[in-house]
Amino acid sequence: MGSLGRGLALYTFVEDIEATLARATSSDVSIVEEIAANPNAGFREFTFKESNGYHVTVAEHPQW
Repeated sequence: MGSLGRGLALYTFVEDIEATLARATSSDVSIVEEIAANPNAGFREFTFKESNGYHVTVAEHPQW
């Protein structure tokens, strides 16, 4: 069997990134990256690791 892939990139967009981070922080997830601007994409985002080990990036689109 060949080597396994690196996983997947999962993004979800929200209207209020601060409120979403507060909900994530109070649940059973690990924050991997705090809210920061992504200059390549043009929005703010944070990443958390959920209970199965997947990294999920939450982004706030600037047009919202």
